[in-house]
Amino acid sequence: MHTEGLAVAVGHNGVIFVSQDFGANWQAVPDSERSRINPNQEALLTVAIDANRRIIVGGAFGVVAGSSDLGKTWSKLEPLGDGFDWHVYHLSLDQSQRAWMLLGESGTIAESANGMLWRELRSPYQGSFFGGLTTLMGARIIFGMRGRIYRQSRIGADWELLEVPTTMAWMAGRVLKDGRIVLVGDQGMTAVSNDDGRRFAVQKTWDASLSDIIETPSGELWISGKLGLKAFDSSLRALTAPLKVG
Repeated sequence: MHTEGLAVAVGHNGVIFVSQDFGANWQAVPDSERSRINPNQEALLTVAIDANRRIIVGGAFGVVAGSSDLGKTWSKLEPLGDGFDWHVYHLSLDQSQRAWMLLGESGTIAESANGMLWRELRSPYQGSFFGGLTTLMGARIIFGMRGRIYRQSRIGADWELLEVPTTMAWMAGRVLKDGRIVLVGDQGMTAVSNDDGRRFAVQKTWDASLSDIIETPSGELWISGKLGLKAFDSSLRALTAPLKVG
């Protein structure tokens, strides 16, 4: 979701939904437009919107596409070349909402200053990365299979493998307004860093695998997962019973 009300949702069969009013109303991108960028209807797994409201979506078997007109028309992108067919699990931007990062299957990492020209980075790990983020201080954190969390103190620096007491996969993460970093993952595990991602404290927060986390303007943390949605306070103490969806 963009601060000016643009919101985009993606999913199985390559569906793309666009809202201009913070998600109150949605319009589906027509099948004719989607078939040009994703003829096999591969699942779309990630979406991000930059400061200029340019949208990029990514998904299974290397499908990546972009729109510069609020989702009306789309162009197929090939950030890592014509032969790239690994799954793209995550697209994200830094705090300026301008510098892109792409993460995916088999240790795929790429970066871009504009979402058009991409540079593949040397990967410290050959397993899949499911998410990444840029801290308020400019460090980059990437994470994925087998509890792996890597930190890059600055662009171009080596990736440092952080020690955490779990091999559960990390699926998503968020930088909170106070600078803390929270990751969520399989079997209800969460990891919290108070020092710009140098160290993470791991705990079990919920008896279900977790898929995402957001922070509300009031400071509540909403976590989604296999059992639905659940609200937590800033210390990850549960505030509500799960809200089941679907």
